[in-house]
Amino acid sequence: MDSWGTLKMPLAMGGVRRKSGRKGFIQGLVKRLVAERDVARFVVAPSGFGKTSLGLEYAASMFSFRGVHWLDCSSPCFLRDLDAGIIAKTLIARPAQLDLVVFDDVPFLADARSECFSHEIDALLEAGCEVLVTTTPAFGAIADAQRDCV
Repeated sequence: MDSWGTLKMPLAMGGVRRKSGRKGFIQGLVKRLVAERDVARFVVAPSGFGKTSLGLEYAASMFSFRGVHWLDCSSPCFLRDLDAGIIAKTLIARPAQLDLVVFDDVPFLADARSECFSHEIDALLEAGCEVLVTTTPAFGAIADAQRDCV
Protein backbone atom coordinates (compact mmCIF):
# COMPACT_ATOMS: atom_id res chain seq x y z
CA MET A 1 0.00 0.00 0.00
CA ASP A 2 1.41 3.41 -0.92
CA SER A 3 0.89 6.84 0.67
CA TRP A 4 -2.38 7.36 -1.24
CA GLY A 5 -3.93 4.18 0.11
CA THR A 6 -3.42 2.38 -3.20
CA LEU A 7 -3.30 -1.38 -2.89
CA LYS A 8 -1.80 -2.96 -5.97
CA MET A 9 -2.63 -6.59 -6.51
CA PRO A 10 -0.07 -8.41 -8.65
CA LEU A 11 -1.90 -11.34 -10.18
CA ALA A 12 1.02 -13.74 -9.92
CA MET A 13 1.55 -13.17 -6.21
CA GLY A 14 -1.93 -12.01 -5.18
CA GLY A 15 -1.59 -13.18 -1.60
CA VAL A 16 -4.25 -15.78 -2.31
CA ARG A 17 -3.75 -19.48 -1.65
CA ARG A 18 -4.49 -21.83 -4.48
CA LYS A 19 -7.45 -23.98 -3.52
CA SER A 20 -7.65 -26.28 -6.47
CA GLY A 21 -5.58 -25.06 -9.36
CA ARG A 22 -6.27 -22.05 -11.56
CA LYS A 23 -10.03 -21.88 -10.94
CA GLY A 24 -9.56 -21.72 -7.18
CA PHE A 25 -6.85 -19.10 -7.63
CA ILE A 26 -9.14 -16.92 -9.79
CA GLN A 27 -12.02 -17.31 -7.32
CA GLY A 28 -9.72 -16.14 -4.53
CA LEU A 29 -8.78 -13.07 -6.55
CA VAL A 30 -12.45 -12.35 -7.28
CA LYS A 31 -13.02 -12.26 -3.51
CA ARG A 32 -10.30 -9.62 -3.24
CA LEU A 33 -11.93 -7.56 -6.00
CA VAL A 34 -15.27 -7.68 -4.17
CA ALA A 35 -13.72 -6.21 -1.02
CA GLU A 36 -13.13 -2.77 -2.61
CA ARG A 37 -15.93 -2.06 -5.06
CA ASP A 38 -16.01 1.74 -4.85
CA VAL A 39 -12.49 2.27 -6.24
CA ALA A 40 -10.86 1.36 -9.54
CA ARG A 41 -9.34 -2.11 -9.52
CA PHE A 42 -6.17 -2.71 -11.57
CA VAL A 43 -5.11 -6.23 -12.44
CA VAL A 44 -1.48 -6.07 -13.52
CA ALA A 45 0.34 -9.15 -14.78
CA PRO A 46 2.32 -10.36 -17.79
CA SER A 47 0.48 -11.66 -20.84
CA GLY A 48 -1.03 -15.09 -20.34
CA PHE A 49 -1.50 -14.85 -16.56
CA GLY A 50 -5.32 -14.82 -16.68
CA LYS A 51 -6.21 -11.14 -16.35
CA THR A 52 -9.07 -11.41 -18.85
CA SER A 53 -10.27 -14.66 -17.24
CA LEU A 54 -10.37 -12.89 -13.89
CA GLY A 55 -12.40 -10.03 -15.38
CA LEU A 56 -14.83 -12.48 -16.97
CA GLU A 57 -15.23 -14.40 -13.71
CA TYR A 58 -15.86 -11.17 -11.78
CA ALA A 59 -18.43 -9.92 -14.34
CA ALA A 60 -20.20 -13.28 -14.30
CA SER A 61 -20.15 -13.75 -10.52
CA MET A 62 -21.18 -10.25 -9.51
CA PHE A 63 -23.39 -9.11 -12.40
CA SER A 64 -24.30 -12.17 -14.50
CA PHE A 65 -22.93 -9.97 -17.30
CA ARG A 66 -25.89 -7.55 -16.90
CA GLY A 67 -24.88 -3.90 -16.95
CA VAL A 68 -21.32 -4.87 -17.88
CA HIS A 69 -19.55 -2.96 -20.63
CA TRP A 70 -16.36 -4.58 -21.91
CA LEU A 71 -13.86 -2.42 -23.78
CA ASP A 72 -11.13 -4.11 -25.79
CA CYS A 73 -8.37 -1.59 -25.25
CA SER A 74 -6.07 -3.31 -27.73
CA SER A 75 -8.32 -1.86 -30.44
CA PRO A 76 -7.26 1.44 -32.05
CA CYS A 77 -10.79 2.65 -31.31
CA PHE A 78 -9.88 2.82 -27.60
CA LEU A 79 -7.09 5.32 -28.27
CA ARG A 80 -9.30 7.29 -30.67
CA ASP A 81 -12.07 7.59 -28.07
CA LEU A 82 -9.62 8.27 -25.25
CA ASP A 83 -8.03 11.12 -27.22
CA ALA A 84 -11.50 12.53 -27.89
CA GLY A 85 -12.36 12.27 -24.19
CA ILE A 86 -15.67 10.53 -24.89
CA ILE A 87 -15.45 7.12 -23.23
CA ALA A 88 -17.14 7.87 -19.91
CA LYS A 89 -19.49 10.46 -21.41
CA THR A 90 -20.69 7.98 -24.05
CA LEU A 91 -21.16 5.10 -21.60
CA ILE A 92 -22.97 7.23 -19.02
CA ALA A 93 -25.29 8.72 -21.67
CA ARG A 94 -26.40 5.30 -22.96
CA PRO A 95 -29.83 4.15 -21.84
CA ALA A 96 -28.40 0.72 -21.02
CA GLN A 97 -27.66 -0.23 -17.42
CA LEU A 98 -24.10 0.69 -16.41
CA ASP A 99 -22.76 -1.23 -13.40
CA LEU A 100 -19.26 -2.32 -14.43
CA VAL A 101 -16.83 -1.17 -17.10
CA VAL A 102 -13.92 -3.47 -17.85
CA PHE A 103 -10.99 -1.89 -19.67
CA ASP A 104 -9.29 -5.05 -20.93
CA ASP A 105 -5.70 -5.08 -22.14
CA VAL A 106 -4.89 -1.40 -21.68
CA PRO A 107 -1.69 -0.61 -23.60
CA PHE A 108 1.15 1.63 -22.46
CA LEU A 109 -0.06 5.23 -22.47
CA ALA A 110 2.19 8.29 -22.51
CA ASP A 111 1.73 10.81 -19.70
CA ALA A 112 -0.97 12.92 -21.40
CA ARG A 113 -3.04 9.90 -22.39
CA SER A 114 -2.52 8.34 -18.97
CA GLU A 115 -3.94 11.47 -17.35
CA CYS A 116 -6.92 11.44 -19.74
CA PHE A 117 -7.54 7.80 -18.88
CA SER A 118 -7.47 8.62 -15.19
CA HIS A 119 -10.13 11.31 -15.76
CA GLU A 120 -12.31 8.82 -17.66
CA ILE A 121 -12.06 6.37 -14.74
CA ASP A 122 -12.91 9.10 -12.23
CA ALA A 123 -16.01 10.09 -14.24
CA LEU A 124 -17.24 6.50 -14.30
CA LEU A 125 -16.66 6.06 -10.57
CA GLU A 126 -18.49 9.33 -9.84
CA ALA A 127 -21.44 8.02 -11.87
CA GLY A 128 -21.59 5.02 -9.52
CA CYS A 129 -20.04 2.53 -11.92
CA GLU A 130 -17.42 -0.03 -10.95
CA VAL A 131 -14.19 -0.01 -12.96
CA LEU A 132 -11.82 -2.91 -13.59
CA VAL A 133 -8.64 -2.39 -15.61
CA THR A 134 -6.39 -5.16 -16.90
CA THR A 135 -2.91 -4.35 -18.13
CA THR A 136 0.68 -5.54 -18.24
CA PRO A 137 3.41 -4.36 -15.85
CA ALA A 138 4.65 -1.86 -18.45
CA PHE A 139 1.47 0.14 -17.88
CA GLY A 140 0.87 -0.59 -14.22
CA ALA A 141 1.90 2.98 -13.37
CA ILE A 142 -1.61 4.24 -14.28
CA ALA A 143 -2.67 2.95 -10.89
CA ASP A 144 -0.40 5.60 -9.38
CA ALA A 145 -2.55 8.31 -10.97
CA GLN A 146 -5.70 7.11 -9.22
CA ARG A 147 -6.37 8.51 -5.74
CA ASP A 148 -7.93 5.28 -4.52
CA CYS A 149 -7.59 1.95 -6.23
CA VAL A 150 -7.02 -1.70 -5.55
